[in-house]
Amino acid sequence: PATSENATWHREALALAKKSRQWDDYRDLLGRSLQAFAAKDVDTATVLSGAHAGPALIRHAFLTAVPGSLLTPLLKDDATRPFMEWLLDTPEAMQAFVVALSPKDDTAKALGIWAVIAVENPSARTDYRELAIACALVFDRTIKVEHDRYGAKIDPLERFSAFRENSEAGRLTGKIKQMTAADLGWVVGVPVAPKELEWAVKKADFRRKSWGQAYGSIKYDMEKAVTGKSPYDEYTFAEIQKKGGTCGDQAYFSAWTACAHGIPAAIISGDGARGPHAWMTWQADEGEWKFSGRFSGYPAGKTRNPQTGESMSEEEFLRLSDKKASSPAQVLKARQALWLASVYPNTPDRAAFFIAEAVKAAPRLTDPSAALLTYWMNHRGTAPVEEWTTLLRDLRNDFRDAAALMATANEAEEKFVFARGDSTAVMKDLRREARKVGDTAGPDAGMTTDLGRLTAGLRRQADIFQTNRDAEGIRSLYRRALADHGDDAATFKALTKDYFSYCKADPDLAAKVCRELESACRRSIGRGQGDWFDVTSQNSAWRAVAACYKAAGDNGKADVILRDCEAREKTATKKAI
Repeated sequence: PATSENATWHREALALAKKSRQWDDYRDLLGRSLQAFAAKDVDTATVLSGAHAGPALIRHAFLTAVPGSLLTPLLKDDATRPFMEWLLDTPEAMQAFVVALSPKDDTAKALGIWAVIAVENPSARTDYRELAIACALVFDRTIKVEHDRYGAKIDPLERFSAFRENSEAGRLTGKIKQMTAADLGWVVGVPVAPKELEWAVKKADFRRKSWGQAYGSIKYDMEKAVTGKSPYDEYTFAEIQKKGGTCGDQAYFSAWTACAHGIPAAIISGDGARGPHAWMTWQADEGEWKFSGRFSGYPAGKTRNPQTGESMSEEEFLRLSDKKASSPAQVLKARQALWLASVYPNTPDRAAFFIAEAVKAAPRLTDPSAALLTYWMNHRGTAPVEEWTTLLRDLRNDFRDAAALMATANEAEEKFVFARGDSTAVMKDLRREARKVGDTAGPDAGMTTDLGRLTAGLRRQADIFQTNRDAEGIRSLYRRALADHGDDAATFKALTKDYFSYCKADPDLAAKVCRELESACRRSIGRGQGDWFDVTSQNSAWRAVAACYKAAGDNGKADVILRDCEAREKTATKKAI
């Protein structure tokens, strides 16, 4: 057809695809039809406004995410076939699934889970569609109940049913029918048993805006912190509430009881001046996340993405959860533009047009900028170094917390900038980036920068010095970093580990570095000042120095440092309990 607005053609093509099961061919046919419709100067909005072009784009995106090799078995299975046939006839449902889908998801398994849920609960197709999609995408991998001696697995159908029933009964604080699957992933993935969800719904009573009070409602157990001895028999919410606990227990109780009430929440943990710590964050209102239990001045912590199971930095979490930066409407527009870009694999300029639309629609969303960088790497490799430098600098300014994108940006920089520039200019750019790492992030969180970004930036500079066999350059780099950033134990330990790793191969240099690290630790970290948390944190830095001495072959010096640590810890322990 000349365009994709031919209604008869669309009906017949879809009917033929269902009959023949040649889904990949059907997807390619949709792509050619969309190319014909989305001729020069036609934008994403125009395509989506078409009565048949819009649904065609959604089907093309769905069949790209769910190719024939995955779709055909689901259509052959008697249990999933009715649901899949409904899904293929319902563009808005396909769109909801693809928008929420991550490249890390097990797509076929997720669709199978959604199908099972929908068989038992028809509302999984309608009012609770986003909840069903969230359950499908979170539980496409096995999630076990934490602190369960039998390793019980969470059943996605049971999890969906529990939240739907509590929502219908008006027992939830969060309005889960109004949430997206992206937000609901932070709800349904709570790793607790059904009976714990029930307890929380009945017994945990806090207002959504002030749920952070749940953290402080758990009395701190100093003896457990010092001795590590657990006071619990079953480790339930009720026990934690009755017996108290450390920061990890406070975060566990407050975050997971919030989830039980349908409030997106997460546990965040990190290492700082007072040692390892755990705190919680929760969605106090639409697009507004708050923190409880966080120590001001700690480096950005880590949490776990419930959909993929991967670790993510607190900075990246803040950006992804900021609806003011990327609202659901912005995300949808950006995804739609990227879907159109994928229709043009052999027409780079046309693909670039839609990628630019995606970036404009959601400037703080990672995917459009990742697509832009990929386009440059594939089609603009010979662009002037100055243009590449500007592109990469802009990406770092906006996405320095996005680890995967920054890794790709580093690859691009090595290939398209460093290989064509002199080392002086390269080091100047790297030093400029390192200075930006010192900026604080998140006034509500009160956190310093992501420690991972700091160490990664320094390693990139050190690698260049090492390639040039410039040991003094490495020493100067890390001495300056220790002076500027090494005043808390967490940062000091990370810098110590990296610094020594670059110098340990040369025995004389390794010995010098050990003495430098000892001096820096005495100057920046100190010994024995403060309470038990201060002392144990300081000792962790001293033990890192001792490990370097031991690796350098000076066991005597290492033993002296370790004995000092033990003595200080004994004194601090007596004072703490």
